[in-house]
Amino acid sequence: MASPIYLYTGPEFGNRNDQVEQVKASLVKKFGDVDFFLLYASDSKIEDAIAKLQTESLFVPATCVVLREAELIKKKDEIELIASWLKTAKDSATLILVSDEISVDSKLDKLVPKENKQIFWAIDESRLGSWLQNYLKKNGYAAEQDAIDSILELTENNTEALRTECNRFFLCFQKGHIITEGDVEQLLAHNREESSFTLFDAMAMPNLSATQRLE
Repeated sequence: MASPIYLYTGPEFGNRNDQVEQVKASLVKKFGDVDFFLLYASDSKIEDAIAKLQTESLFVPATCVVLREAELIKKKDEIELIASWLKTAKDSATLILVSDEISVDSKLDKLVPKENKQIFWAIDESRLGSWLQNYLKKNGYAAEQDAIDSILELTENNTEALRTECNRFFLCFQKGHIITEGDVEQLLAHNREESSFTLFDAMAMPNLSATQRLE
């Protein structure tokens, strides 16, 4: 039986989160329906995660717990609890450990088989530019090189942050639009003070289209 524990670490959040989603999708394909839980090591006890993995549902055949901030799992009793669960874990229970750091406690790391763990390193900026061009193209957009450079300067060095920022362009421009440096300045660099009242007024303007209100 394949091991039910995974470990994904590193600062490249986009590709790392994609891998987590792939594991989750494979579980849905295998079991049809899965109870998914997202926990944070800073807020939840390891006992809580294990309890969810051991609790069987009458209606859902499988359970998956994604436990973030795995670098905080260092106590001997916490690691022993996970090790003990692994000895009797059923095929229908899966634990995915995630960390923004490069590594976790060595004893925790040893519980995860090599094929179930991966470090997602930050992508070099030159490669991020190509990734960004391709991402825009897949969604029906293009961008001038000056715009690409500006986006990279204004955004964190990972694909997750780039996707989030690009969604602004997708909301405000129709497909086929070529994003300019001016567009970047307007949507990403130009910040103005807003409150719940000014935002409500803008979103409620009946004479503007949904795209214009969002912009």
